[in-house]
Amino acid sequence: MPIVASKMAHIAGYMWYNLQTRTGLLIAALVLVLALALGSALSINHRSALSLTAAATSHASQESTNIRVFTITGNSMDPLLKNGQTITVQMDAYASAPVNRGDIVVMDGPAVYGRIVKAVKAIPGDTFAFAKQPDGASQLIVNSAVVKNSIGEPYRLSPARTGVIGLYIQEYHGVIPDNAYLVLGDKIGGTEDSTVFGLIDAGRIKGKILTE
Repeated sequence: MPIVASKMAHIAGYMWYNLQTRTGLLIAALVLVLALALGSALSINHRSALSLTAAATSHASQESTNIRVFTITGNSMDPLLKNGQTITVQMDAYASAPVNRGDIVVMDGPAVYGRIVKAVKAIPGDTFAFAKQPDGASQLIVNSAVVKNSIGEPYRLSPARTGVIGLYIQEYHGVIPDNAYLVLGDKIGGTEDSTVFGLIDAGRIKGKILTE
């Protein structure tokens, strides 16, 4: 199996598992089909997903605590976070505190990526929708406001990038359900984020970035 097809199969499997915990089999099947259909269109962006690797050995003493230091590989959070940048993550940040809109989090992504970094853009109870633009792209609207990246640019998603989230909008009547979060990278055209694998369960969020 080609590398790209193999990666999309991992992503599709992740989405299938993720969706069955919250939605009916029909919606899961539809999202699965969309994921596979998007494979070739998204293949050039696979390396934009952010993975985390342990930082320099000088930080090794911190690895036994709940504060860990990692190095970013990839550019899906650029311009907020750069490839090669060192970050500090509080791994127990959400043990006694809620995930907030705007948090930059470490989460379990599809198996092919391991842990990745994304920005939380919508939390349970938030309304979400798309506003189609004259050029065919769509802006994401959360609580009646246009969602923007770290430098104030509105996300502009192609039709290929709106299908997965669109299914959730339809299924949940435009309201983020309990225990679910919408996460995005910092690139306005979308990355390997909720535009690909859908909303995520709270259990997949593993830590909060303390330094940028």
